[in-house]
Amino acid sequence: MKKIINLIALTAIVTGLAASMVNATSSIDPAGFMRAEGQPFFMVGFYFEHGGSVQNHVTVIKRLSGAGFNTIFITGDEGTTADLQRIFDTAQVCRIKVIVENLQPAGYSAVVNKPALLAWSIATDVNNLTVDELKARYDAARAADTTHFTYTSAWNDQNLDGYIKYAGAIGAQTYPIPTLRTWMTTYSGSPDITFASYLVSKLMTAKTTAGAATVITQETQAFNWNRQAGDRAPTGTEVDNMNYQAIIAGAKGLLPYTYSGCCAANSDIWNMLVKHRGEMLDTLAPVLLLGKRTALTVGGYANKVFAACWEYHDSVYVIAVNSLDQNVTVTLNLPATVKSPVTKIFASRSGGMTLSGSALSGSIGALGVQMYKTATNSSTALTKDPAWRRAVRNNAPQVSVGLPGLRMNDATVYSIQGRRIGSGGLIRRDRAAAKIFVVVPKRR
Repeated sequence: MKKIINLIALTAIVTGLAASMVNATSSIDPAGFMRAEGQPFFMVGFYFEHGGSVQNHVTVIKRLSGAGFNTIFITGDEGTTADLQRIFDTAQVCRIKVIVENLQPAGYSAVVNKPALLAWSIATDVNNLTVDELKARYDAARAADTTHFTYTSAWNDQNLDGYIKYAGAIGAQTYPIPTLRTWMTTYSGSPDITFASYLVSKLMTAKTTAGAATVITQETQAFNWNRQAGDRAPTGTEVDNMNYQAIIAGAKGLLPYTYSGCCAANSDIWNMLVKHRGEMLDTLAPVLLLGKRTALTVGGYANKVFAACWEYHDSVYVIAVNSLDQNVTVTLNLPATVKSPVTKIFASRSGGMTLSGSALSGSIGALGVQMYKTATNSSTALTKDPAWRRAVRNNAPQVSVGLPGLRMNDATVYSIQGRRIGSGGLIRRDRAAAKIFVVVPKRR
């Protein structure tokens, strides 16, 4: 007998901010992503260190908000307490989250209850500290406030196994344009732009080794070193390449350095980062936060061409990046469950790769970034999903629906045939089901 399964599912992943911003909490989910106001949060914003006057901060916050960004990093020891509070109040109105550095734990009380607060930065350039020094700062911050996570950033690959234990999130400072400074790292890969993938990958390895949930973010170069002849800012294309290298390696947030250094005047970089804001927050964030990421082998181009796929709901999303200044032809072996058709995720991006079986093949232009989406036949059983981990609460029936692998997310309460169930469950198709299930959001 032909079974009819009717599904209405609304996914309420919050990648910006909830309109109300009713409280001032943030955390790191055990699955390895940020939460703000309890909701999954994908950070896309800018460093704005030493921004000067309150009015400068207000102007920049308004510009970032108008362009759709959701985060700013500021220095907290400039001006008075009243000045700092005004900056946070402006950020709240503009729906911008704030990471603040250079505040001593004793001074946290000035902003700890501000809804715009995302995290305490306990060390920029963490490689200048010993692990014990970072631990002391982390312990002091946690003793003063446990309702927000800590943030730091690394500019080389040393001591990462130690640092990773004492940060809720850690940024990868990727500043290789026009050439990678030898004092920054022992990395000797080529071209230099591949340092983006390298440093995020090193942080991801340290995270796995430590068994930590630490979120890795990408701090892309958006400035001119201006220290020697030939120095220049990166092009928008180079920023595009570095950011998506980092995403492929596992980064779950973008915080370019620095707004004041280049982006206010360099339209090439600014326009590219605005484009990334749209791609991330309008489309990709739920996939990157909640999907199952798998690194893809690129034969013949190891550490020069990078690719990964994410299995999310009933689709597979693919991102491929060519770091070389020449065209390449590649074959990416996707999960065996994929099926045609394959389509570009964004019309404005280049494409042309084709799917044969589970092999995605074609060319990628010099410094090119390509993104695709295809369907899958996979099905994942209910309960104990290690990536999302929450099962349907006990007051709900075990259910089946027509979309394999559909994740009910933490931001929504659902009802099934009029019965309220908790969120966070993972649902699969049950071929033996003979009932019609309708899954719809239910008001709390």
